[in-house]
Amino acid sequence: MGDQCTLTLTIRQADQPRFEELLRHSRHLGPGDTLPAFFHEIEEDDASQTLACTVYEADDRLVDERCGWAQAGLEFSGRHGEGGTYPATLFVAVDGALHDVAALDGDPVVPVDAQGNPETEALHRVRCYLRASATLQRRWYDTSAEKDPAAVACALLVAAYEVAKASHSIDWSDLDDAYTAACRALGREP
Repeated sequence: MGDQCTLTLTIRQADQPRFEELLRHSRHLGPGDTLPAFFHEIEEDDASQTLACTVYEADDRLVDERCGWAQAGLEFSGRHGEGGTYPATLFVAVDGALHDVAALDGDPVVPVDAQGNPETEALHRVRCYLRASATLQRRWYDTSAEKDPAAVACALLVAAYEVAKASHSIDWSDLDDAYTAACRALGREP
């Protein structure tokens, strides 16, 4: 057993059989077991058709499992608490890649050097995480954008703006007008 932490993973209900298949393949589930045999708590959100699955003592943040699920093409998002050798983290998997960033109070963080300059690699990771989160949000929650390329662009802008604004880590105020226009193009109030 390695370092342990609490981990919450949000998946689409439609992907549950594939997650179960991969958990059986890695011997985390027996032949007839389902997700509740692995996760301690599962909350269904019927409106969004998602499951929030929590493990209270996840060994080594389930890093190998999460990488495998991402490489298998599954999409998910979540967070885990800090362990003895790693910080609390936010993560998202889209397009076969797993993006993770250090977090504090549920927001991405970027370490700075002694002069106050952000660490370049950490800043890059946060940007990749925010883009991937926006993509996941658009795919899971904005089905109107699937038929219209302009709507896709608007939905991406809205999702990226909202994720960045919520994280308080990047000042996107110069895009307020673009955000407002994109919301209106999608028939939403900003």
